[in-house]
Amino acid sequence: MCGLVVHVRPDRLDAVADALGSLSGVELHARSPQGKLVITLEARTQDDVVRTMAGIGDMPGVLSTALVYQHAEADSHSPA
Repeated sequence: MCGLVVHVRPDRLDAVADALGSLSGVELHARSPQGKLVITLEARTQDDVVRTMAGIGDMPGVLSTALVYQHAEADSHSPA
């Protein structure tokens, strides 16, 4: 799981929030009228996290994404 702050042009805030809500593993927790969105992202692999973050960054109106928290647990099926 990771926490992100997504900075969005204020005139695109609703559209980006809606688009984020349609992504698997993404949950919107807070938003400000100035264009800041706080989200969490859950994904199976680190590659999935990176791909999803890149997709968010490519959305029209997104100015930046900042990873502010990341937590990963060892795969219980992997050998120690």
